[in-house]
Amino acid sequence: MIHIPLYQFHELSPKAQEKALDWYRGVSQFEYDGVYEDFINICKILGVTLKHRPGRHPCIWFSGFAFQGDGACFEGYYHYAKGSVAAIKAYAPLDTRLHQIATDLAAAQRPYLYRLSTKIEHQGHYHHEYSMQFDGPDSLVEPLRDLARWLYRQLETEHDYQNSREAIAEVIEGYFTQEGVHIHVTEPQQEG
Repeated sequence: MIHIPLYQFHELSPKAQEKALDWYRGVSQFEYDGVYEDFINICKILGVTLKHRPGRHPCIWFSGFAFQGDGACFEGYYHYAKGSVAAIKAYAPLDTRLHQIATDLAAAQRPYLYRLSTKIEHQGHYHHEYSMQFDGPDSLVEPLRDLARWLYRQLETEHDYQNSREAIAEVIEGYFTQEGVHIHVTEPQQEG
């Protein structure tokens, strides 16, 4: 019988910890539910009704985070939401980018007595702000693309956090060899 000493993550040397972190990054699935939930709330405030596929989540897509052409997009319908500028400032008081998007949407509406609307659809194989098509006036296009850019930055920030040493070290479990190789340990079954 061979006995291999096993260690928990915090017991490993810095070099072995890096190897364990690399392993975890390779098998981990990143979760973006918090970002999606926040985006859905923001869309409601701004007047964007996200499209849903039957039995699925809202039509929000992204690709990222290392290649040219990465980005985020969404499908839905936009119409003016009265009080959206004040509401977004109350919802996200420190996010000046969102404040600007709400202000730009309201400014685009003002000359048209707040009656503009547009359908937002995804086109093509890529997922970024330029893969969204609009059937409404051009004045709404750039603020809605800015909203897709804002979403992508939130997703990228969350990805970077979840991929960080600190975040992984908090959740990494299991046993490792002295070199940082993950070992799956099962308890011996009792014969009964």
